[in-house]
Amino acid sequence: MKRIFIFILMALIIFFIKNSIKEVYVSNENGSFKTISYIETIESYSPWDGKIILKKSVSYVYPDKLRVDYLDELNSVEIINGDKYFYTNNNIDHIIVRWTIPVLDIDIFDIFKMIEGKEIIGYEVKNDVQYRIIGIKNKVDDVQYLTKVWIGDYKGFLLPYKVEYFISNKIVTQRIFEYQSIDDKIDLHSFTLSSLGSKKLLFDGSEPVYLNFNRAKKFLNFEPLIYKNNGYNLSETKLIREEGKNILNLVYIKGDVIIEVFERKKESKDSLLSIKNDGDKIYVDFIEGDIFISVVGAIENYVDIIDFCSGLSDKLNFEKIDGEYRDGQDDI
Repeated sequence: MKRIFIFILMALIIFFIKNSIKEVYVSNENGSFKTISYIETIESYSPWDGKIILKKSVSYVYPDKLRVDYLDELNSVEIINGDKYFYTNNNIDHIIVRWTIPVLDIDIFDIFKMIEGKEIIGYEVKNDVQYRIIGIKNKVDDVQYLTKVWIGDYKGFLLPYKVEYFISNKIVTQRIFEYQSIDDKIDLHSFTLSSLGSKKLLFDGSEPVYLNFNRAKKFLNFEPLIYKNNGYNLSETKLIREEGKNILNLVYIKGDVIIEVFERKKESKDSLLSIKNDGDKIYVDFIEGDIFISVVGAIENYVDIIDFCSGLSDKLNFEKIDGEYRDGQDDI
């Protein structure tokens, strides 16, 4: 009798252990690919607008080529090719050209990041393909959010086929991916300016790229400075490319004070220090080590800006510089 009891107890322990271990998605199960082409269809539902459908064709070539064709009445096209960004559509007679930095986080890359380490809540077989279903649950202010992702095999690669977003158990968005090719040749001409036809060109500065600070550092040829004194929060990190140079743009906020910092590798033409105002903005430019820094903010926050600059520089005495600058100003 005692042996039977021990056997039953061991069986129950094994059962509970098996059911307490959750199976999760691990990205290293997937291989890496150099090219991919797919069509993504996004259906959104709302009580006001009903169902809205967006369809786009995406082609990607590692490491720096991306083309997105929006399949609608405008036939908008976006292209990133190296450090150039092109955009046009049926309603404009020109092609917008901007500098950019090829940080290419296409939709499926974002999905891979989202599901990494998340629980596999089920399986589904359709058209001889077995799909893993990953579930991501969140609760914010007593509102339940659920994202379900269907991952399946395509030519030896695990890829997302469907994503559904729920709020309070009601579906609000569905995304469907139809894959056309992977690790196959893609015509590189489709990423060129000439692929958009013979429209005139409109050069429009730089297309900023938003990313976190540590990732931004990988695209810079200097070690950037970051303001570490108390009070300011780093709210935004951008990279801007201008005339072949990568510029780091940081936005700091403290209460109602907003300060922007631009950093790049210094050049021989740069001045050691300059302070100037333009309209309601003030610009403080200086060199710290091998970095050219420009600090920008509202002129009404001049005192905060000078104090901020003191926190960035170990070499310049901004209290003395402040006094010399004020002597020649009437409005500060």
